[in-house]
Amino acid sequence: MKNKILAMAAISSLCLLGACSEDEADPTRAELCASGLSADCLIGTWNLNGAYEVVLNEDGTVTSSIFPDHNFSASPSKLTFNEGGKFEFDLPKVNHATCAESPVYGDWSISGKTLTLRTRNGNTCMNPKTWTGTPGIKVNGAVVEMDIPGIFFLNSEMEYADESEKLNTHEIFTISAN
Repeated sequence: MKNKILAMAAISSLCLLGACSEDEADPTRAELCASGLSADCLIGTWNLNGAYEVVLNEDGTVTSSIFPDHNFSASPSKLTFNEGGKFEFDLPKVNHATCAESPVYGDWSISGKTLTLRTRNGNTCMNPKTWTGTPGIKVNGAVVEMDIPGIFFLNSEMEYADESEKLNTHEIFTISAN
């Protein structure tokens, strides 16, 4: 009887100890990005389906649509942000640009809600350059969207676009919200 009581006490202790040490689930990307730009939100591989024209409508709403000639939906560009402030951008092979060298490597940093991107290597697609701004970050259903206003990664893709298109062009990256 004494052994049964000791065995029950040991099992009960293990059960309580196991319940206390259960790990909580890692936060989802949606949770990491809920308050906007942060390193935790940024790190990962984002998809870019092409160049988007963003238009402010007369009623104050904003619409965006991908330029048909710059649509990579079948083979999205990949932008990977790594810990330690490094990124890699890989343009798909279906692009219209006059270059084929990929990927482009660079550095990223965040100061407050401002993101700075600096390319480290140049090629015929992208000379070394810097972009600093505040990207829009929002959860949109099953994805998180990051809206980079202007043309940074797709400059060579959009080299023949008119100035109006360039002024209203955004690069909208997506990553799974899970």
